[in-house]
Amino acid sequence: MKLLDWIVNQRLILIIYLVGAWLAFSELRLPTDAAPPLDSPAGYFDENTSVADVSAEIYPDRALTLYYQAFQKSLCTQPKRIRPEGCDRIGPVKPGEVRELIERAVKKGNRSIEELLYNYAVVLVQEGAPKEEIEAAVRNWRIAHPTADRVDPRELGRPRRPASTS
Repeated sequence: MKLLDWIVNQRLILIIYLVGAWLAFSELRLPTDAAPPLDSPAGYFDENTSVADVSAEIYPDRALTLYYQAFQKSLCTQPKRIRPEGCDRIGPVKPGEVRELIERAVKKGNRSIEELLYNYAVVLVQEGAPKEEIEAAVRNWRIAHPTADRVDPRELGRPRRPASTS
């Protein structure tokens, strides 16, 4: 009888605990699948969650959307043996298409996207753009992100010089 009286007296607290236990159990059963990171090809070629496609649908013609599209297309310019499978879905990449998308994104004036500014300079270096154009892109990136600790885009692909022991 004492137990029954205690349960009746404490029914509100017991209900709260039961609801809490049910919520905790439900939380444990939730799927733990994580979306692929933005620097992985899987994030750009999944038919349902491609970051470039979703961003284009929600925010068409924004700087970040254009950058995502450029990054997606740049992955498809790699040699066939290492090209992601989803490249067939977006079709062939025309020469200069990646650069055009990145330039359109840069012209939007959003200087907060470091990846955009840095990779614009990288694309210019890779395409052999005029030195003044490359210098302007690197300067734009450095001014907008002075604490960035990346390799200077002009140095990419060059053999590293051994550190001098003086």
